[in-house]
Amino acid sequence: MSLKERHLKKSCLFFRERQAYNAPPISRFFWPSFQKEHPMTRRTIAVLCGLTSLVLVVVTSLPTHLAAASKTGQTFKKPIKNPKFDPSAEQVDIFDAVDAGQVTVRLIPRNAIGGNVLIENKTDKPLTVKIPDAVVGVSVHSQFGNFGAAGNLGLGNQGPGNNAGLGNGQNGPQKIGGGIGPAQGLGNGQPFGNGQGNAPGIGQGFFSIPAEQIISLNFNSVCLEHGKPEPGPNSKYTLAPVSKISRDPVLYQLLTVVGSGKVDTKAGQAAAWHLANKMSFQQLAEKMNTPLGALTHPPDFSRSQILAAEELIAQAKQRAAEASLVETPEPTVEPKTQGRRPIRLVKN
Repeated sequence: MSLKERHLKKSCLFFRERQAYNAPPISRFFWPSFQKEHPMTRRTIAVLCGLTSLVLVVVTSLPTHLAAASKTGQTFKKPIKNPKFDPSAEQVDIFDAVDAGQVTVRLIPRNAIGGNVLIENKTDKPLTVKIPDAVVGVSVHSQFGNFGAAGNLGLGNQGPGNNAGLGNGQNGPQKIGGGIGPAQGLGNGQPFGNGQGNAPGIGQGFFSIPAEQIISLNFNSVCLEHGKPEPGPNSKYTLAPVSKISRDPVLYQLLTVVGSGKVDTKAGQAAAWHLANKMSFQQLAEKMNTPLGALTHPPDFSRSQILAAEELIAQAKQRAAEASLVETPEPTVEPKTQGRRPIRLVKN
């Protein structure tokens, strides 16, 4: 092929490509009248087509996602953080309601000294649940039949007579104890809520839950098993009665004050280890904090915190003694009479 023929062929190819490039878009052959009345650029048409395709994808996939969520039982309910008291709602004990399937309880611990309790009302009517002043947080893997009877969550170092079900609790994750209350700690260095050790706010254990809703409550706690790993947000925990692990009334009263959030967390922890794990105050004072990579090992508890722990235990013993007098009625006395009708003496 000669040079002239090659140039001629290239010119013809270029002419055809240029002709194809300048050709009208295909839309003009299908919608000539529409485009004549409503002129649109190629970009506008492309954007409209893309949006249409996106809408079709969302519409067609939405039923599938809804069906999958319904099949797995997933619900998306925002917990109520400040539940109101409903006087007209049925009042139930939290653990009786769990056994009856009326509510479910989940504890999400931040660590050993606190977390959040989620309580879901599974019924179609409002419920008011009564939560004891002191409860324990246990791993769901350490669960037992029902909440009514003494179970198998022992504190290994408890003394005889003050524990329930010793032996089986040593293999489970760490247990924590406390109660429902405001944020843990006062932030002002005061070991007791009002400086007098009275811990105001204790005993407010009634919480109303609307039908099929969830409430979120703050949980203040301390570790009950020295030496075991702390729970975290990924730990699966729930609540249980204190009687499941200990029948010691002094420990119950201590956990009640800890749950109020009106005590120094370190003092409360030292007192809890003294009662639950039989650690002497000398052992607690000598316990060192050993953070990873630290060159020094400061004591875990200061002298003031040890003294505050001793005072907490003394106050817990006093409250336990007062509670036992209230719970045990004074027996009636029938004095000897001579020909008179016996008079029953009852202390007012």
